Amino acid sequence: MKTYDAVVVGGGHNGLTAACYLAKAGLSVLVLERREVLGGACVTEELFPGFRLNVASYTIGMLQPEIVDELGLRQAGFDYYVRDPQYTAVFPDGRSLVVYPDVARTIPEVAKLSRRDAAAWPRFEADGARVGVILRKYFLMPAERWRWGDFAAEFKSPDDQRLFARFILGTTRDLVGAYFESDAIKGVLAFGGAVGTFVGPSTPGSAYSKAHHLAARIGDHLGCFGYVRGGMGALSQALAAVLRGDGGEIRTEATVERILIQDGVATGVGLAGGQEVRARMVLSNADPTHTLLGLVGEDHLDPQVVADLRSYRTDGCSYKVNLALDALPRFRGIPDGDQTPYLRGGVVISPSLDYLERAYQEAVAGRAPRRPYVILHFQSLTDPGLAPPGKHTLTLYGDWVPYHRADGPWTEANKAAFAEDVLDTVAEYAPNLRDVIRDRMVLVPPDIEQRFNITRGNIFHGDLVLSQLFSLRPIPGFGAHRMPIRNLYLCGSGSHPGGYVSALPGRNASTIALADWKESR
Repeated sequence: MKTYDAVVVGGGHNGLTAACYLAKAGLSVLVLERREVLGGACVTEELFPGFRLNVASYTIGMLQPEIVDELGLRQAGFDYYVRDPQYTAVFPDGRSLVVYPDVARTIPEVAKLSRRDAAAWPRFEADGARVGVILRKYFLMPAERWRWGDFAAEFKSPDDQRLFARFILGTTRDLVGAYFESDAIKGVLAFGGAVGTFVGPSTPGSAYSKAHHLAARIGDHLGCFGYVRGGMGALSQALAAVLRGDGGEIRTEATVERILIQDGVATGVGLAGGQEVRARMVLSNADPTHTLLGLVGEDHLDPQVVADLRSYRTDGCSYKVNLALDALPRFRGIPDGDQTPYLRGGVVISPSLDYLERAYQEAVAGRAPRRPYVILHFQSLTDPGLAPPGKHTLTLYGDWVPYHRADGPWTEANKAAFAEDVLDTVAEYAPNLRDVIRDRMVLVPPDIEQRFNITRGNIFHGDLVLSQLFSLRPIPGFGAHRMPIRNLYLCGSGSHPGGYVSALPGRNASTIALADWKESR
């Protein structure tokens, strides 16, 4: 039986990325994916006849141009474009705020809500860009020869140290409050401090969840997000094409049940059904808990590692509602007539900090919020091939949905009730929403766990909190992708630099694995 140089557990975009780099270096590589569809959570599927939707991940921005160029993704058919506008925020009093990918067009929109905040907006953008440059530098490097303290030391001047305190260590509430006076603007800018991580606006360190986005880039647009042409799954398909072009192999519907270990060294994997695949190294795109406690097993781990993994924060809190629409809904607060220019980059419902705080506190108490924040995306507006002519796709995303409910497990009934609350929230701004819905799919954390095999449905494979970042991700002592088992590497979002569709964990893990490979030859 063939022995591969590397086997990758999981065909998510990070696993595919790592495999691509290894194959380009001349290694024989096999990717094993549990589902019949490649891409993990970075997939686009025909959920309803004629409607192709981004089932989980829904926007692109953290994917760095270095990776696109190094792997030749454009030549493999990958294409992405900036959302313009970035989003339109709507408010209960009928006002709205359009945020564009450039400051010049955004300032007049901000001035409609607050002239003072319009004057402060360029400073907020400039300060964020400064932080983003530093983040991006460290995101592109495996946390091997640097530590948390090295990152902090980049903020040298008093002004930079102030930014470090605000954007990295502080609360989202204090961060936006340091620049803006309008409750509406503060509410809109604060929702990013919650994405995928169970922290509230007033939680110390929550500002980092907001700051993480600052490393985003779409072409020349820094700090901006966009869409993948053809849906998020097109990125995964491009990666697969690159991998196969360099001689890599992919096997779907292949469930890895255990990592084979001999004398403390990973030697391959065991599949459901009993087959074993031998390899000189194993890279896992699964989350840290599943990788080490599930596929490796406690018997092979130091008790301290087990204890650290037991305390690793990985409870999911995200929800997703995927909709097929017969027509676009009409929004209050957006000018009459053709509303499509305002919807092209999505709509945000996050009207104030207090609104966000109420939703978060409901989740802390084990209840799904009655009025969650909602991010809406109509990608079919700019990518019409995703829906039949005249029809549209709509995805609704938000957070602070508890994995563990105070009233017992999630059921189809309470999931449906929560979905109605989400739709009620949107209908307050788009009253005809329910009239245009053709079909829907609802995902809460247990659904995400089951569909994508992510422990407790955490979309980032672990919260992006200060104690789980950089050289501490996932746990102390193992922040450079090397796991406690020799020749086993973590390449998913549970490793540095964390979640989002960035391919950075895969790239960084492959850098470490290749360095070890060369040293062992």
